[in-house]
Amino acid sequence: MIACHAIVKPGQTEIQVNLRELEAAAWFSHDEVVAALKRDRPYAQQQDGTFPFWLPPKLAIAHQLIKEWVEKPTCPSLPA
Repeated sequence: MIACHAIVKPGQTEIQVNLRELEAAAWFSHDEVVAALKRDRPYAQQQDGTFPFWLPPKLAIAHQLIKEWVEKPTCPSLPA
């Protein structure tokens, strides 16, 4: 398993999913992730009938990376 953070340039946000590895992939804003971390019931249906995205369990490395990103959202600027 590998865990890391990455920076994506605006305009280069297309995601190509290898369906043998992942079922789906999407980008989420900082505010959306903050809201997901605050949710008591991650699978509760929203008023519009949809379900919010879920986060990995607190013991998972992925959860810790997401939490770190929310707590320290600043990144070095990208080269032009």
